[in-house]
Amino acid sequence: MKLLAVCKQEYLATVRTRAFLLSLILMPLLMGASIAIPLLGQNAATVAARRCVIVDRSRQLFDALQRAAATRNRELPQGEHYLFESNAPAERQAQGLALSREVRSERLFCFVEIEANVLEPAADDSMVQARYYSSTPTHLALPHWLQQALSREVRSLRLSAHGVDLQLLERAEVAVSFPSTTLYQAGHGRRTPPESRNPIEDILLPLLAAIVMFMSVLMGATPLMQSVLEEKMYRIAEVLVSSVPPTELMMGKLLGAIFVSFTLLALYAGGTGLSLMATGIPNPLSLIDVLWLLAFQTSALLMYGSVFLAVGSACNDLRETQTLIMPVLMLVMTPLLLLSVVISDPNGTLSTVASLIPFFSPILMMVRVMLEPGAPLWQALLALTGSAAMAFLCVVAAGRIFRVGMLSGGAAPTPRELARWVRRP
Repeated sequence: MKLLAVCKQEYLATVRTRAFLLSLILMPLLMGASIAIPLLGQNAATVAARRCVIVDRSRQLFDALQRAAATRNRELPQGEHYLFESNAPAERQAQGLALSREVRSERLFCFVEIEANVLEPAADDSMVQARYYSSTPTHLALPHWLQQALSREVRSLRLSAHGVDLQLLERAEVAVSFPSTTLYQAGHGRRTPPESRNPIEDILLPLLAAIVMFMSVLMGATPLMQSVLEEKMYRIAEVLVSSVPPTELMMGKLLGAIFVSFTLLALYAGGTGLSLMATGIPNPLSLIDVLWLLAFQTSALLMYGSVFLAVGSACNDLRETQTLIMPVLMLVMTPLLLLSVVISDPNGTLSTVASLIPFFSPILMMVRVMLEPGAPLWQALLALTGSAAMAFLCVVAAGRIFRVGMLSGGAAPTPRELARWVRRP
C-alpha cells in the first residue's frame, strides 16, 4: 500500500536524522538544566559572604542577630554566609549617607536600621520598626531571613519582659507531626493499614507523564509542517501528488509522525521508569495508565499533527507559517500552564472543565487519571471520545486543505480562503 510506504519513509526519514538524535538527547537535558542551573547559580552566587552593617538604636538586638547568623553559617557550610557588623547609632542622615556610599561601592551588601521602639508592638501599619537598605532589591534571601530572625528575637524579649518562661513556651510550640498517609482499606477478610505517601508517586509521576507526552507530541508533529513545506518549496510535492493520492499522502505522514511519537514516548518513558525504579518505586506505571497514555497520545498526534500538516501545505515559505502556527502553539502550551491547577485540585471545577476541552484533554485528563483519587471513568471516557472526535474533524479539515494547498502557489491563503477549502467536498 502506498499509505504504508509513505508512513515508513516518513518515519525513517525522521528517526535517522542527526537532528532527531540530538533532539532526543538535548530535550531532557535542557529541561533538566532549566531546573539545575538556577540551583547551581544560587550555590555559585554564595561563594562571597554577604556583609551587612546593623545600626541597632534599641541596643538590645545586635548580639542575638549575630549569634543567629553564626549558627546559620555553621549549619549551612556550603550556603550563603552572612557577616554582621555593628555601627553605633549616630545622626540618622549623615550615618545613612555614609553607609549608602559603602553599599554603592560594594564594600557592603546592605545595612539595617533598627528603631528604638522595636520592642513596642506596632500600633498601626505606619509604625516602622526596622528598615533594610540595599542596592540589590531583587535579592530576597537575606532580608527574608533577617525579618524572621529579628521577629523571633523581638518576640522573645517582649515575652521575657512580661515574665513568660521561654523554654516552657518553646516546648509548648513544638510542631505536630502530620504526615500524609493512604486511606484504610479492607477486602477479602483482610485490613490493610495506612502507609505514608510517596510524593514522587503522588505528584512527580503524573507531572513527568505530562511533560513526556508534551515533548513526544511536539517533536512528532512539528517536523510534519517542515517536511511538507520543503516539499512544496522544492517542487517535490507535484511529483508526490501525481503518484500518491493527497489523502493517502497526508495519512501516511500522520501515521509516520505517530510512530515517531511512540518511539520518543517509549524511550522517554522507559528512561523515566528505570530512574524511578532506581529510587525504590517498583512499578511506576500500571497497565491502565499505559493504555490511557497511548490512547490520549494518539488523539493528540492526530489533532496537532493534522493541523501542522495543514499549515505547512497552505504556506509557501517559513515566514508565512509564523502567523498561522501561533494559535496552534498557544493551544499546545495552554495545558502546561494549567498543570499546577490540575495537580492542586484534580477534581475541581476548573480542572474538570479544562480537561474536557478536546485540545487540552490528552495532557490534562491524563494527569487527572494518574492523580489520586483519579478522574471518574465517565469523564475520562468523555474526554477521550471528545478528543477522538476532534481529531477526526481536524484530519478531515486538514485533508481538504492539504489536497488544495499542496499544489497552490502565490500568496498565503487568508482564513476565509482556508474555510472555503475546508467546505469544499
